[in-house]
Amino acid sequence: MKKTIYFFCALMLSACGEKREQQSNNNQQPIVENAIPLAIGTYTRKEGHVDGKAEGIYIYSFNPANGALKHLSTTDNIINPSYLNVHPNGQYIYAVSEVADDEKGAPVYAYQFEATTNTLALMNESSTLGNYPCYVEVSPEGKSLAVANYGSGNITLIPLNPNGSLGTKPAMDQHSGQGPNLARQEAPHAHMAHYNGAHQLLSTDLGTDQIHIYNTENQTLETEKVLSLSAGAGPRHLAVHPKNQQLYVVDELKGNISTFSAQHELTAESSYLNNEGEEAAGGDIIIDQAGKYLYVSNRGNSNSITVFEISQELKKVGHFSTLGKTPRAITFSPDEKFLLAANQDSGDIAVFEINAESGLPRSEGKVYKIPTPVCMKWVLPKK
Repeated sequence: MKKTIYFFCALMLSACGEKREQQSNNNQQPIVENAIPLAIGTYTRKEGHVDGKAEGIYIYSFNPANGALKHLSTTDNIINPSYLNVHPNGQYIYAVSEVADDEKGAPVYAYQFEATTNTLALMNESSTLGNYPCYVEVSPEGKSLAVANYGSGNITLIPLNPNGSLGTKPAMDQHSGQGPNLARQEAPHAHMAHYNGAHQLLSTDLGTDQIHIYNTENQTLETEKVLSLSAGAGPRHLAVHPKNQQLYVVDELKGNISTFSAQHELTAESSYLNNEGEEAAGGDIIIDQAGKYLYVSNRGNSNSITVFEISQELKKVGHFSTLGKTPRAITFSPDEKFLLAANQDSGDIAVFEINAESGLPRSEGKVYKIPTPVCMKWVLPKK
């Protein structure tokens, strides 16, 4: 069912293109030579599922030689910036505020990254037209911003102005339905909005066990297809194979990775659980650039990452602890020599050097204390 609605500038929370300095930016430091800026999203207050202790958006430097992290700046005056995304040119950062606002909708913010000081300057903000946004992503050409609103179960598409600020006339699509797990699937819960190419948007919905595929070519959300997973799976995030376009979807509720062919047919389900009694609470899923290894974090009682080799089917090759609690997000370093895990509830990021041949860590990782980290994005222009 297609429900594309347009909203006008009255829904904007501030003038488009307006640029204001952030309220505070602590410990501003120049970045070390050859280091890479890393933006970290967090929770800043106590919610039903998390005891947020962070101050806002953190910018750290990452040393590609040894994986070391060093704090550069903090941008506050934003509540629960739980998910971030970086513009393809590397100059702008977008952050949702994971809150509820039944009147205006939760806000999303556009910042300019000041490379000389490694700080953020607020440009403007807009409504996400929903509640509890948990995901945001910029289109590959940098012309629009997609937001997944978990609480209200809808996807919003916001145009971007040439200067990177948030534009007007966003489009919105409301998901509908529910799943068999009434404790978690009583209503739609959009959890991801990921671009697969310039104009195709993929959205997982934990509440309805579905993946919505949209065409966004005309700055609209035109539904092309809706894929179904096993009842009660609770899809969270997905990854697209870089070579054959297969989809791999990690669920929260059953402990599986669902594989879809390039023609979007469900072909397999593979468990990411490793031991009897291990709880299913999938967090994130990533694939290396060669398309050889797939990694899934589990936020359940194992607090681990499971590694699969990708061939005709997924072959489990190992798993390892994230050295913390609740690994919400995982990401590779830009050269894929390291893997980083953001442990939400223990308040730290673990850095592991990865063996490219085996896909597993070369040695025990290093842990850096960072309050309530839940998202990590490299502040670099896309290649």
